Amino acid sequence: MKLTATGRLILILTGMILFVGLGLILSTFFKSKTTSPKPTTYDECLLLEGSILTRSYPATCVTKDGLRFVEPLSEEELQNLLPPSLPPSGSANVPLNWLTYSDTDYGISFSYPPNWQLNPDSDSNAFEGGEIIDVKIWGETQTEDTELFDGASFTVGKPVTTSLPLDEWINTEFLAPQKDVFSQSPKIIRGVLLGGQEATEVYVCGFGCNTYRFAKVDEILYGIMYYIAGPNKSIYQSQIDQIISSIIINGQTTKKKITLGECKIGGCNPVICQNADEEDAVSICDLKPEYVCYKNAECTVQADGNCGWTQSPEFLSCLRSKRSITY
Repeated sequence: MKLTATGRLILILTGMILFVGLGLILSTFFKSKTTSPKPTTYDECLLLEGSILTRSYPATCVTKDGLRFVEPLSEEELQNLLPPSLPPSGSANVPLNWLTYSDTDYGISFSYPPNWQLNPDSDSNAFEGGEIIDVKIWGETQTEDTELFDGASFTVGKPVTTSLPLDEWINTEFLAPQKDVFSQSPKIIRGVLLGGQEATEVYVCGFGCNTYRFAKVDEILYGIMYYIAGPNKSIYQSQIDQIISSIIINGQTTKKKITLGECKIGGCNPVICQNADEEDAVSICDLKPEYVCYKNAECTVQADGNCGWTQSPEFLSCLRSKRSITY
């Protein structure tokens, strides 16, 4: 049968449609065979090509498609993220596995969570006289080389000498030089504590909003500053409160001192420094890479008369290298 021109056109179009349809079916089939399955866990995300690891605690793995998986934590690690069951007071209320930073030059020490990172080379310019140390934590969404928008930072300023009363120093030496950059009136709270001393808290907003706390002992004025941002502000605030409650100024403490040498490493992990006459602390038996750094720290009596880790430059360097995360 001889096809008309219209019939031939219909036949050609039908063939083209069938060809294209078959191509799409085959393409979809082979694509489904070659496409990697979507991860369902944190560990699977780590193995997937193109995934990145954010600088946060807990760590978060993000696939190139934007799927997020948070690193699972042990019960002990989760406990460190929980706010304290009691409100902060003038006495330290910190977990046993917290680290202790001591500065013998300025007579200041404090405890901080093990997942926070020390920065001895702080250049935050939070204090005109300079900073002793900065310790911070990065949140899940924090990115590298940007302003801190998810996390917390705690800075200890270098003590300064002044004959001025505390309130007068705050008004004339601290607030007055910055009044042109404040975006709102400073908020001042008196009657708080710093290192067991009566202190004044000052909340200021300029290029960012920071909280300062100052105390004066004899003619020496001590100060700390902290900044909190992101979705976990309440958790970070609780940890900051605990850090502040652990501060010892000039080696002064109301706690009973124990005899030098009566300290031991307790628990299942080599990171708990406790009194020798106490039962071993209950801990989860796991071994993290940073635990090897503790061979460069000494479990001994601290300035507050209690057992804790005396850190060395080697310890801090090791700790930073073990906890460093690349994108």
